[in-house]
Amino acid sequence: MPDLMPGSVQLLLGFWELTTDRQIGFGAVGPIPSLAISWWMDREGIDDDEDRKLCRLCLRAMDDVYMTHVNKAAGRSTGGQQGRSTLDDELEKSKRLPPMTPAIFDSMFKDTHKRAR
Repeated sequence: MPDLMPGSVQLLLGFWELTTDRQIGFGAVGPIPSLAISWWMDREGIDDDEDRKLCRLCLRAMDDVYMTHVNKAAGRSTGGQQGRSTLDDELEKSKRLPPMTPAIFDSMFKDTHKRAR
């Protein structure tokens, strides 16, 4: 296993646990259900509103990348609805953001990864 930044192990393990709750249909995988994410955060004792928002944001980001990879490998579109941007559009926008560094990660998860230690 590669060396991971402090605090990221809890989210990564959570993501792989939650990925079993997703729906699969018509040859494509769907997103992790919101209720499953809420249940996982409750079980992990993540109760601060800001921590919950950040965990949900990180899990959704991981999920978007996972769904794009799996659905493209299966020859399926990632979808998108008329009037809404597609996942590919969102990923393209994210390329304009600065790269994730240990310092940025630590500042985002300063309270979360202290609890996980």
